[in-house]
This record gives sequence, C-alpha cells and structure tokens, in this order.
Amino acid sequence: MVTKVKPWTNIPTEAQLVERFTGKAFKVMLARNKRGIDVEVFAAGALEQGKVFLRDVGKPRRKTIAATPQDPDWLKSQRMEAAIDFVRGLQEAFHQATGKPVPYTASHHNKGPFVRIAAECVELIGAQVDVVEVINELERRSNIKNKRLGHETRGEARKRERDEARKKKSAARNPGNTVR
Repeated sequence: MVTKVKPWTNIPTEAQLVERFTGKAFKVMLARNKRGIDVEVFAAGALEQGKVFLRDVGKPRRKTIAATPQDPDWLKSQRMEAAIDFVRGLQEAFHQATGKPVPYTASHHNKGPFVRIAAECVELIGAQVDVVEVINELERRSNIKNKRLGHETRGEARKRERDEARKKKSAARNPGNTVR
C-alpha cells in the first residue's frame, strides 16, 4: 500500500526553478560565498539536480528491509531522501566548479562556503531540511559503506596520515632516536 504524501506548498515549478538557478541574484550569491568558483558550471549542475529533486519528491516511498532507524539501511522519508540526493549532486557540481574537494562534514557553528551555498540552493528548491544534517548524513552513509567493503573511512585515513606526518616530523627533529 502506497501512502499519499501531502505536497509541500513551496516546491517551485520547473520554470520557476530555471529562473531561480539562472538568475543574476543566484550567481552573485555564488561569487560572494566562494571565490574562484566557476559560476556557470555550478549553476548548471544545481539546476540539473533541482530537476531531479522535483522528480523524486513525488515518487512513492522506497521500501527497505531495515527494522529500526539505527540500522544502516534505514531510509528516511522520500522528501528527505530527495534532499539528500540533491545535496550529493550539489557536492559533485561544487567539486567540478572549484576543482577542490567538498568538506565531508558540517557544523552549525562554523559554516563554510559550500554549506552556505547549499543552504541557499535548498531554500530555492523549497526543501525544508537542515543542510548541516544532510551533509553529515552523507558522511555517515559513506563511512558505513566503506566499513562494509572493508575500506578505511575518511576519518580513519586522516588520522593515519596525521600520525605518519607526526612520526616523520619527530624523526626529523631527533635523527639519533630511531626505533629499531
């Protein structure tokens, strides 16, 4: 049985979406939040992801076998899943537009350029979600996937690299104190 979902009242039409993501105000916001961003590339990627969001918001909820929200396969509401997919697409567009990796996590206290831009984009598509929560959810899912595959999580890799750098620095300072 598929349950009907009340439509969000502030979801724009596709024409409104095109207007919002190609307008001068959007491009000024991008330039203001991140120097060196290729505005046209990001705007095109954001518009494409916005269209996917509009398509996904109306889909029936996906089924999952997970029993509780603590299970890694647990899916959130279709609206939240659509917003998560939208932000994932924005991360790809941001990477293409800047050539730099997107931060893996976000904080309410210190919002970086990507978080500010993503918040503006989420507001433009009418999704009522917390961007910081969405970015952190993407990182959580990435860590779960990496652990299942037996790979290092990004946090573990950063810790390992930091430890190796400390060892090198220590060895450079004290060349006679090598461990045998």
